[in-house]
Amino acid sequence: MTNKEIKVLRVLWDDSDRHPNISEKLYKKLYNVTVSSMHQFNSQWYADEDKVVRCNFNTFDHRDFSDATTLDSRQPMVVIKDLNDLIRRTNGLTYDYVIMFSLGTMINDPHSMAQGICIHHRFNPDFKIAGHIMHTGLWEVKSGRPEFENLFTLHDQTLLISKEAIDSLRSDKFLFNNNLRYHTNEWTKVKRTKENVHDDYTPLKIMKDDSDVKMPMKKRNSFGFGEDLIQYAINKGWQIDNINSQLRGAKKYSYYTNKPAQLEKFADCDVEEIFNSKDIMVEGHYEFLRCIKQNEHSCFFAYNNEQIDRNLPRVEYDTFVGVASGYLPWLYLSKYNFADDTKVLFSDINQYALDFQKWFLETYEPYKDQSWEDIVNRFVGLFEEQYKKEFDIEKLHVSESTYADRSNSVWEKQRSIIDKNWNKIKNFNFDFRHRSLMKSYEVEQFIKDRKRPMVWLSNIFNYVSNWLDPVDFQNYINDIFSANQLVVWTGCAPTGLDSRGPGGTPNVKDKPFYTPKDIPAFDKDKFLQEIQALEENNLFTDHRGGGHPGWSSFVVHGIEWNKTLHYDEYGYKSDRLTPYKFTDKAKEYTPTIVKYFEENKDQFHGHYHRVRVMKLAPGGYIGLHNDNPNEDTWALNMAINNPSGCEMHFWDKDYQYLGEVPWKPEKAFRIRIGLNHMVRNCSDEIRYHMIIHGRKK
Repeated sequence: MTNKEIKVLRVLWDDSDRHPNISEKLYKKLYNVTVSSMHQFNSQWYADEDKVVRCNFNTFDHRDFSDATTLDSRQPMVVIKDLNDLIRRTNGLTYDYVIMFSLGTMINDPHSMAQGICIHHRFNPDFKIAGHIMHTGLWEVKSGRPEFENLFTLHDQTLLISKEAIDSLRSDKFLFNNNLRYHTNEWTKVKRTKENVHDDYTPLKIMKDDSDVKMPMKKRNSFGFGEDLIQYAINKGWQIDNINSQLRGAKKYSYYTNKPAQLEKFADCDVEEIFNSKDIMVEGHYEFLRCIKQNEHSCFFAYNNEQIDRNLPRVEYDTFVGVASGYLPWLYLSKYNFADDTKVLFSDINQYALDFQKWFLETYEPYKDQSWEDIVNRFVGLFEEQYKKEFDIEKLHVSESTYADRSNSVWEKQRSIIDKNWNKIKNFNFDFRHRSLMKSYEVEQFIKDRKRPMVWLSNIFNYVSNWLDPVDFQNYINDIFSANQLVVWTGCAPTGLDSRGPGGTPNVKDKPFYTPKDIPAFDKDKFLQEIQALEENNLFTDHRGGGHPGWSSFVVHGIEWNKTLHYDEYGYKSDRLTPYKFTDKAKEYTPTIVKYFEENKDQFHGHYHRVRVMKLAPGGYIGLHNDNPNEDTWALNMAINNPSGCEMHFWDKDYQYLGEVPWKPEKAFRIRIGLNHMVRNCSDEIRYHMIIHGRKK
C-alpha cells in the first residue's frame, strides 16, 4: 500500500436545542469537555497495520512509513447547531473525512481515535458513512408493535462521513431533518448484517435490500437522528458501516439527555463518591464521569507529548511555575537562563506526579546512563504498593505510555544539558502544591514581586478534567499579568494551538497586525506641553476600569471631553447619528493639537469620530483584549512619546503570538484592534499616544 495522507475535519454538533431540558450550568460543562477533548485531536498521525504513532509537526522522526496511512487533523474545528451546516460550512474546505461529535461526547484516547479512522479507511477506502447504527425497529417488535420493524436510526454521538458523501448531499440539495420525529410513506427497505457490534440491534453494516419495496415508516420516539440520511445513502446504493471498536473505545458519551439533573448532581462529586454511587447512577453517566475523574485518582502522568518551547525571550528568569509533568520542567530550567535565587513552583492536581518530581529532585544522579522510562519505572516500582494502599487503587496507571519511546529519545539527546546544570538547579527554592495550576491566584501570589517569571501551562486548558471548573483563558492571562507585568507564559491555549508571550519569536508570522502610516509632522514638545496642562487640571478619565490599571483618556474630538467610550455607551445608535465635535476642553487646553487635526483632517479621515489622548502611567498596563469581534477591525494609533520599556503585543483569536508593534516617538501605525492585544509600561515615564477614529468623506 502506498502512503496516503488523510485530512480529517472536526465538527462539533451542538444539539442542545433538541434537548431543552438541560440547565445552562450543565450545558456549559458539556460544551467545555467536548471542545477541550476535540482540541486534543488536532495533530498529525501516522498509522501502520498495528499501531498509530502521533507526531508533532516540527519534530517528527521520519522513519520509514512506506506502508502507512497518514492522518492529518490540522483542519479548523467547525461548530454547528443546524445539521444542514454540516453541508453548508464544509463547502470550500480541504478534507477527506468529517468526524462529527455531538454535545457531551469526550475523546478520551486520541491515539485510538486516529487508529479507528485509519482502519475504516484501510479496509474500505471508498466508504461513505460510518455511525452508531441502531436497528430501532427491533424494539418495536419486542414491545409487541411490529409495524415499523425495518426502522433504523443513528445515535447522535459520532458520525464519520466522507467528503464525497457530503459533496453528493450538497449537489442533490439534501436537507437534514433537524426534528426529533420522523415520518415517511416512501421508506426504502434496508438490509442488515446478522452480526452486531453488541446485543441484537447494532448491525455491523446496513445496505439496500434486494427488493424495491417502499413502505410507510414512523419513528415512535425521539431517539437518534439521521433516518433521512440513511434513506439517502440506501437509495444511492451506499453501504453504511457501524463505528469500529477502536473509535468506540476512544470516546465516552455522557448520555446527558437521560436524567440530566442526575448527571449535573454527580458532576460535582469527587471520584470516591462516584465510585460508591455506581448502582444508583445511569450507566452512561457513571462511565463518562469515571473516565474524566479517574486520572486524578489512579493515573501518573510521566511522559510528555509536547516539546519544549525554544522561542521564549532570552532573558534572565528568576521564577518558574509549571505542572509536574515529565521531564519538560527540567529542560526549561536547563535550557533557559535562570538566576541562582530562582523560585520554582510545581502546582498539579495529580499527587503522583508531584511526588515523582520531588523524588526526582532528591534522587537524580547526573551522568548516569538511564532512559527516562527507566527512571519512571523505578519510581513506580518503589511507590506503587504504597499508593495502592493509601489511595485504594488496583494499579498505578502510567498515562501516555505510548509516548515512552519518544520521551526516551528526547531524554537521550537532552539530558546532558540537565546534567551540566544540575548542581545549580537542585539548589533552587522548590515549592510543591497539590492544587490546580488553573487557580490563577496561586500563580499570582508566587510571581508577585519577582523580577522575571516564566509560567509553563502545558495543556491544562485542554485537559478534560478541568471541565468541572472551566476557566477563561484570557481572564487567566490577565490575572497573572496583573501580578507581574514581566511574566512570560507558554503552553496550549483552549483552541489546542500553542500560545506564548509576551515577547520571543511569534507563533504565527504571516498575519499582519500593524501597518506604518505616514502622518504630517507635529511639534512633539508643544503637544506634550498642552497634555501637561490636561494633567494639571485633572482632565484625564479612567478608561475601561480596573482591568486596565493606569490607563486613562482625554477626548479631543468626540461627544464630550470625558466621554471616552464607544457611542453606544451613551445611547447613540451609530457614528453618523452621534454629535461628534472638538470638545470645549480641548479647544481651551490643547489648541495646538486641535489645530493640527483640523488642518490635516483629509490626511487622516475626512470626518473624525473619536480622537483621544491615551495615557498609560508608569507601571500601568492594558490587559489582553480585543476591541471588536471582527478581527479585521483597524484603528489609527500615533505615538507622541513612547518611553523605552513600553510595549504593545498582539495575538490572534486563537491566542497564537504575533509579535510586538515597533513603536517610536512621533510614529503612527494602523493597528488591528480586532485581534487580541495588550500594552505594558515598564518604564518610569508616562506613555502618551493618540487614537484616531473616523471615516472617509
